[in-house]
Amino acid sequence: MKTTMLSFLAIATLLTSAVFVDGGRAKLNRIQRAATPVEITSHDARISEAYGKLPLSFEANRGQTDSRVDFLTRGGGYTFFLSRAEAVLELRADRRPAEPRSLQWDSGREKDQLTDGGSVVRMQIVGAAAGAAGSGRDQLAGTVNSFVGNEPAAWVTNVPTYARVVYSSIYRGVDLVYHGDGGRLEFDFVIEPDADPGAIGLRYSGADKLHVDADGNLVLMLRDRELRQTAPSAYQTIDGERRVRSVSYRLDPDGVVGFDVGEYDLTVPLVIDPVLAYSTYLGGSGEDAGRSLAVDASGSAYVAGDTASTNFPVVNSAQPYAGGTDVFIAKLNPFGSALLYSTFIGGGDYDVPFDVAIDAAGDAYVTGYTQSTDFPTSTPFQSGFAGGVRDAFVTKVSPTGNALLYSTYLGGSADDEGRAISVDAAANAYVSGATRSSDFPTLLAFQSGFAGLSDAFLTKLNSLGNALLYSTYVGGSAEELADSIAVDAAGNAYAAGFTLSTDFPTASAFQSAPGGGFDGFVLKLGPLGNALVYSTYLGGTMNDAASGIIVDASGSSYVTGFTESTNFPTLTLLQPVLAGTRDAFVTKLNPLGNGVVFSTYLGGSGVDAGFDIALDATGGAFVTGDTQSNNFPTVNAFQPVRGGGSDAFVANVSPLGSALVYSSYLGGSAEDGAEGIAVDSAGDAYVTGFTGSTNYPATVGVFQSANAGSLDAIVAKIGLLPGTVLCTVTLNEGGWIIAANGDMATFNGVVMTDAQGVPSGHESYLDHGPAQPMRMDSTTIFAVTCSDDRTTASIFGQGTIDGLGNHAFRIDMVDGSQSGAADRYGITLDNGYASGLQPLGGGNIVIH
Repeated sequence: MKTTMLSFLAIATLLTSAVFVDGGRAKLNRIQRAATPVEITSHDARISEAYGKLPLSFEANRGQTDSRVDFLTRGGGYTFFLSRAEAVLELRADRRPAEPRSLQWDSGREKDQLTDGGSVVRMQIVGAAAGAAGSGRDQLAGTVNSFVGNEPAAWVTNVPTYARVVYSSIYRGVDLVYHGDGGRLEFDFVIEPDADPGAIGLRYSGADKLHVDADGNLVLMLRDRELRQTAPSAYQTIDGERRVRSVSYRLDPDGVVGFDVGEYDLTVPLVIDPVLAYSTYLGGSGEDAGRSLAVDASGSAYVAGDTASTNFPVVNSAQPYAGGTDVFIAKLNPFGSALLYSTFIGGGDYDVPFDVAIDAAGDAYVTGYTQSTDFPTSTPFQSGFAGGVRDAFVTKVSPTGNALLYSTYLGGSADDEGRAISVDAAANAYVSGATRSSDFPTLLAFQSGFAGLSDAFLTKLNSLGNALLYSTYVGGSAEELADSIAVDAAGNAYAAGFTLSTDFPTASAFQSAPGGGFDGFVLKLGPLGNALVYSTYLGGTMNDAASGIIVDASGSSYVTGFTESTNFPTLTLLQPVLAGTRDAFVTKLNPLGNGVVFSTYLGGSGVDAGFDIALDATGGAFVTGDTQSNNFPTVNAFQPVRGGGSDAFVANVSPLGSALVYSSYLGGSAEDGAEGIAVDSAGDAYVTGFTGSTNYPATVGVFQSANAGSLDAIVAKIGLLPGTVLCTVTLNEGGWIIAANGDMATFNGVVMTDAQGVPSGHESYLDHGPAQPMRMDSTTIFAVTCSDDRTTASIFGQGTIDGLGNHAFRIDMVDGSQSGAADRYGITLDNGYASGLQPLGGGNIVIH
C-alpha cells in the first residue's frame, strides 16, 4: 500500500526571460479548488522535480527594438541585446521599498528609485567578421508579443523564441553561441580544428574598472558595485567523453580580454565557455520578486510583472540606464516546463502591474499604473493619460497572448493606481486601488465626490472595456488604499485595504470606529455599485492593514494582513495574543459583515505580515507572507526552521479557524519573501515571491537549482503526488449526537467507496467552533479496518462533548483501489445522516 506523499515544488526562476516580476506586493487570482486541503508531514514532504524547468529564451527581433539588434532576452532587472558586433547588457536600478507593502503608493517615490543606479555594459566582439550572421536554434514553444506604444502598426506579435543563438564564423573557424544554463546566461566559443583561439577578443565598455581577480573571475566595477563574469571553462569531446582543458582570461594592455588556452588536441573542436553571473550587482534590490500570479483550471500559471524596456541604448558606451519599464504577462504550462507566451505592454515611461486575473476562457486581465502618455490602448473607456504622475490602467489580453482585447487608462488629473482586479462570470472586470484625483471617473457611485488626501476606488468595467458599469470613491478625509478585491456570484464586490481616516464610511459594521494609527478596512459593495452592504474598520490601537481578501460561496469574507495592535479583534483558540512587534492576522467575517466568525494572530516574536489569502472548497484558508521570527508557528512543516534574514511562510488554517493544518517557513539564509498565493482545481497551492538566498530550497534537477542573482523570483508549487487525494469532511454533530455537556458521546457510521479495495485507517477529532470546546479521550477515536474486498468500513468510537455545535473530524482512509479508478466516498451515520458520495481522483486515496 502506498503512503501519503506531498510534493513541494520550489522553483527559483532566476535570471530567466519572461518570468521575472518586480518587488511590489503581489496579488494572485483566487481559484476555489474542488478537491481538498493539502496535508503536509515532515516525513513525507519532498521537493519534486516536475515543475519549473524553463530554459532561458531568446526572442528574434521583429521590430520590437532597434534594427541593429538580432535577438534579445530579458528578465527582471536586465535586457540583453545581441548583434554580430556586440552584446549589450542593460541593467535596471536597485529597488526594494522598505515601507509596508500596503502603504506603498507615494507618487514619484518609485520613479526615483528606478532611475538610480542602472547601468549599460557593452561587450564588443573585436574583429568580428562582417559576414557573420546570427540564427536562432532549438525553437521553443513560447512566443513573444509586444504592445509597446500607442501605435498599433508598431505592435509585434507571435515572435518566435529559441534556446540558443549562433553566430557562425564570427572569426575564421570560430562560432559564437549564446545560450542559458540553469537559468544563467552563457556564451561559448566553438573553435574548429586548426582555428586560432588567440584571435578572440572582447572589449568591455561602461565599467569604471576591469580586472581579473585571484579566482580567475573577470570583474567589472560599476559605480560602487561589481558585475562578475566567472572564470571560463574549456573542454573537448573525444570518443563521447568530455575532457576538460585549461583556460583563463587574459587582459591585454589595451583593455581587450582574450583567452589563454593550455594544451589541447588540435584535431578536435574546442569549446570555451564563460558564464555571465551577475551575482553581486542586484544585491538588496528586490528586483526579481514575484508580483502577481494566477492559475487557471488546467494548472497553467499566468505571471505578471514589469521588466526593463527594449529601448536600445545608443547614446554612448557609458550611458546609464535611461529608465522605463514595461508590463509583461507570461503563461506557463501546467508542468512549469514551457513558456506558452510572453506578452509585453507599455509606453515610453514606467509601467508597473500589481495584479492579474483570468476568466474561464483564458483571457488575462492586468491592472497597475502607467506613467506613459503613449501607453497602448485598444477600444478604451479612457483613451488618454489624464494627468498627474501616473494613471491606473486596465488591460485584457487574449488566451494566446497575441491580441489586446482591450486596454484603457483609468484616472483623473492627479495620481491614480490600480492595485487589484477580479473578474465575474460575464467577463466584467472589478478594479480597486487608490486615487488622489478629484475628477476620477465615477458612475452610479456610492460616493461620487473626492473626500480626502487619497481615496480608495472601486470600478466595474464591462466585458469590452469601453464603458463603466459603475465607479465610486470610498474614503474619508485622510488617506485610503483598496489593496485587494474579490467578487461573488451575485456581483457583490468585496474590498480590503487600509485607512487613516476617522470618518471612513461604515455600514452594518463589526467595528464602526477606528482603533488608532491606521486601520484595516473590509467592505462589501452591492452589485449596482451605489450602496454599501457593509463596511467596517478592522484594527486595534496601533497600526493595522488588510492586504488580501477572498470570499466563499456563502458570502463570508476571509482577510489577511498585518497588525501591531495587542487588542486586534480575535476570536479563536489558535493564537489569541500578539506574539511580536507585528504579526500577520487571518480573519473571517460573516456574510453580513457585522460579526467575526474567527480571527487570529499568526506570528512569532519578530516582524510578520500576511500578504495574500486563498481558499479551498472546504473553507480552509491558505495564507502567505513574510516572517522575521525564529518562532513563527509551524505545524507539519516541510521547513520547520527559519533559514535566516526574512523567510516566506505558507500556512493552511483549518475551516473553523482554530488550528493550523500546516504551516512552514520557506527560505534560505538571506532575504526571502512571499507575495501571493493561489490554489488550483487540483488542490495545488502556488506561491510567488523572491529569494536572495543561495540555499533556497530548490528541487534537484529543476532548470535552475542555484541563485544566479542576488534577489530572484521564485514560484513554489505545493501539491500532492499522483495517486493521492485528500478530502475534508466536516460533520455537524448536533444533528446526530444526543448528549448533555460533559457526557460521553457515541459516534457510529460507515465510510464507503464505490471501487473495490481494502480500506483501512482511522477517524480523529480535528477542530471545533470557537464557542464549542470539546475534548476527546484520545487523538484517534475511531478504528477503521477491513480485511476483505469490501467497499464499506464501519467506524465507532466515544468522546466527551462540552457544548453542541459544529465540530470537524478527520477521516484518514486508505483505499487500495488501482490508480485511475473513479473512487467516491461518503459518510453515513446510524441516525440517518449522510454526506452523499463525493468524487475522488484515482489511486490510493486519503480522506482528510
